[in-house]
Amino acid sequence: MYISTPLYEFNDRIVENPCSNLPWTEHRDTLDKDVSYPDLRTFSYICKIRTIQSFFMHMIEKDELEGKPVPLDLEIHMLRELREWENDETIRKHSRGYQNPLWLQHIGHLTRLSFCFVNKANVFSTNADNAFQASCAACTSFRCLQKKKQIAQPWLAFRAAVTLWYIIWARMTPVPQHANDAIRDCSAVLAIFADRWPKAEHYRDCFEWLASTIPRSQPQGQLSAEARQGLASLLVKLEESGIHRTTSRMLHEICETGPLTEVPT
Repeated sequence: MYISTPLYEFNDRIVENPCSNLPWTEHRDTLDKDVSYPDLRTFSYICKIRTIQSFFMHMIEKDELEGKPVPLDLEIHMLRELREWENDETIRKHSRGYQNPLWLQHIGHLTRLSFCFVNKANVFSTNADNAFQASCAACTSFRCLQKKKQIAQPWLAFRAAVTLWYIIWARMTPVPQHANDAIRDCSAVLAIFADRWPKAEHYRDCFEWLASTIPRSQPQGQLSAEARQGLASLLVKLEESGIHRTTSRMLHEICETGPLTEVPT
């Protein structure tokens, strides 16, 4: 189902010269045939992940699964497709600009996160564990891309950050040690964006609210009415600026309801 020509495939013989002659120019004169064109292997590689993402979105919309647990067979299928994409040689061969492995890995982290619809019904499941790990990885890789002065979509990183705090809140647990770096990275990202874009202040303020309120709640996960009201005010501003509906749903749950009262056995 994917394009398969020398222009789109990785070939060790053309590593040093990552341009290829178009195969459909073979009948032309030699002078024309010698003209080389940009290497499109990364383009083909991104087309593959977009196909995977589009298939998942189609299944979610077709079966009206938005906000509901993803069926196990669909989840297994999508994660298998993603692993095959991540194991492709292409992700390790490029090393410059927006073709570098970090960018492709970041796309993989965000894709894995998009496969995981976390809610209070499945927050103790393997699905939520996958979402938590993908969110940590996405926040960390996002910060690395920012250090390289390569702009990424901030609202996707914000979804990853909210997912982290949502799971911590719903599970009523302290911040795991391995999540500290990701939380710190996301905080730095949003602080920098807020200096450059006035509307980003709302995202930064919301993240800071989550970071300061959820860990200090007593008992763990139980937020005061005043704290929930503060988040609700921030959420109004976020929705005016633009926010992913899954992110909005998690924030609404935090400011309107309490976490699970019992841990499933």
